[in-house]
Amino acid sequence: MRKNKGGFNAGRVLLCCMASVVATGCVKNPSDGPKPDDPSAGDYQTFATAQSYAANIDYRLNGYQIGFEVFGENPYEENADGALTKKEVEPYFRGYTDETGHFSGNLTMPSLVTEVWLSSDAIGSVGTAHLKVSGNRIDFDQNEYIAQHAGSKAMTGSGYTYPDDCKVLSEWTDVYGTLPNVLSDNELPASFVARVDKVYSGVVGKFITTVYPELFEDEASADISIESPTKINMVFLKSGASWQNVVGYFTYPTGTVPAADALTKIIAFPNVTKYYKGNSDVRVGSLLAGDRVQLKYWDGTAFQDEFPAGVSIGFFLMGHWFASGNIASYDYAKDIRYSKPDLNPMADGKRQQRTVSLYDRQSGWVAVGFEDNKDWNYTDALFGLQMEHQNAIPGVPDLPEPGADPDTYTEYRGTLAFEDLWPYEGDYDMNDVVVLYKSRVYTDRSNNVSRTVDEFTAKHNGAAYTDGFGYQLHLLGADAVRSVQIESDLAPSSFMKGKSLEPGQDHPTVVLFDDIGVALGHTFTVTTSFTSGIGYERVVPPYNPFAVLKTDEGRGSEVHLVNYPPTALADRTQLHFGHDVSQPDKGLYYVSKNNQFPFAIHIAGYDFRCPKEGTRIDEAYPDFSSWVASGGHKDWYRNPETSLVY
Repeated sequence: MRKNKGGFNAGRVLLCCMASVVATGCVKNPSDGPKPDDPSAGDYQTFATAQSYAANIDYRLNGYQIGFEVFGENPYEENADGALTKKEVEPYFRGYTDETGHFSGNLTMPSLVTEVWLSSDAIGSVGTAHLKVSGNRIDFDQNEYIAQHAGSKAMTGSGYTYPDDCKVLSEWTDVYGTLPNVLSDNELPASFVARVDKVYSGVVGKFITTVYPELFEDEASADISIESPTKINMVFLKSGASWQNVVGYFTYPTGTVPAADALTKIIAFPNVTKYYKGNSDVRVGSLLAGDRVQLKYWDGTAFQDEFPAGVSIGFFLMGHWFASGNIASYDYAKDIRYSKPDLNPMADGKRQQRTVSLYDRQSGWVAVGFEDNKDWNYTDALFGLQMEHQNAIPGVPDLPEPGADPDTYTEYRGTLAFEDLWPYEGDYDMNDVVVLYKSRVYTDRSNNVSRTVDEFTAKHNGAAYTDGFGYQLHLLGADAVRSVQIESDLAPSSFMKGKSLEPGQDHPTVVLFDDIGVALGHTFTVTTSFTSGIGYERVVPPYNPFAVLKTDEGRGSEVHLVNYPPTALADRTQLHFGHDVSQPDKGLYYVSKNNQFPFAIHIAGYDFRCPKEGTRIDEAYPDFSSWVASGGHKDWYRNPETSLVY
């Protein structure tokens, strides 16, 4: 609220005396309305638009971690070509499981969340799972999820079709391409899976072609040359493809150059698709990591279990050929990608490398990754080859040792709005000090915080006083912070006294500006690095934000969100004074006697349009009162009276 500062600047006693004659009614008599005889935190509204959800996620893995994301909407969409693409939306949380594929912890998300999409493209995950939120809990057991969503099998019997020049290892039994000869009882080598996932997936924003360019020199062939007889299993690892692809193999005498039209193509996997695509709850495939088939050698008349010395194995991928149990293409030659670049000629005379094969010396397995179209990540169909005799296939390039794991991050954003007549009730237009924030919390594979990058922007000034803004990491001790760097084109707050953290505090505290009138429109970027072992649940933006009121009179007057404690430098004599009924010994802070409006509010995940001057928040947002009274209309802040907000 914007008032004549002279009328309110003489301190608490004068303010009390003037309360009865203030025409606007912004300051009421402190004795108005009942107070609970023995108040507790449960007696008062928290006005919280975000809350903690207990998450229990279990991918049922053995010996390796996977990364996952939790979204508030489906992160995938289908483009005009029918391919799935990931939308540019931020998840509510990014994190890692432990080495059994399990995660248990609390996630902070908007209170209006009723469903989430749990997504992972890691080896071993089912893909993207659509989950209902029940009782403020998110529960996922991958085995149970698959069993619940598998649906019935539409049998095709012998009625499926495939190209005449192909052979099949076995007939699939349904429209998902389920193979009766798939073996699923063998564990994957954990170290192999972990390295393959990192190498082929690359690092954030970079694919294998960028991280390991040496693997793509001279249009390298990904074929496997057999030097001593061996049996071979082909093991499904993962598919990041939006298409339903067919993968198979062929053989030829080592040292010769095969012709595409002379190959005997053998289909190993008719539908290289996990149970679900990214944008669907409907089952479309049948594969899980570890599913394997034994490859057979075609000697011209019959299949043999063992591949003889002196032959080479090549691979092919038929892009988007599988549909409703059948294999077919309208443009047969165009859509086949071969592991041998000679068979992938381009109009300019170059040859495309569509497959990458790498040998893992620790496990003796070979990874084979396929690229089906044009994003060049080589994870559209990713397999492992398990040889009976590991020395049977020398000459395959070594699987690189992946570098250090990059930190991942979770992004938080929202709006903070404060009333500046605290500890008295104001006009509740919630526009006196309004700050936007965007924060990225970077975590390691143990879900411990390494650093944060916070951006705070002073959005609106409706203040009656000279008011500042800061925040405190109230769940951390001062020794948890390694360094703090504040970037702004304005002079730092005088309360910082030239330090990176405010002196005299028992928790890390930053005051960004002393006067929102000066700071209006400016952004403050704060980069904080932490000591090791700080769990993500202890560093959740916007932390403990507060407005410093009447900074021209000193540092002591702070207003915080409901039930967030004041800092060590706050004047605690203002608690339980005026219209504030705080009870610090009961964890009750910054609550108003009327219990209908807050002194400060956090709008999670939203750029809040604050009410116009003198317009109470329940007038600007008609659903606000219902939300306060019953918990309904949790999206109240999305539905303003547009004529009453800025």
